[in-house]
Amino acid sequence: MTRSVALRASIIFTLFAAVFAGIGLASHVPVAEALFLIAGTLCAVMLFFAAATPVHQPVPVPVRVRRQRR
Repeated sequence: MTRSVALRASIIFTLFAAVFAGIGLASHVPVAEALFLIAGTLCAVMLFFAAATPVHQPVPVPVRVRRQRR
């Protein structure tokens, strides 16, 4: 999972968490509270993966110079 994919997923889960929070606060149904907790947990996991992903850096590769034959 790349950093941009993890960030995109965490934003989507944040939106889901906000929607489920609104539903959970508006209604006192245990299922809405469970959905809010699941979405919040998944959002936290995605944010953790986005923060823990190392930044990719170029790797130096030795290159041999070929001599041209005349």
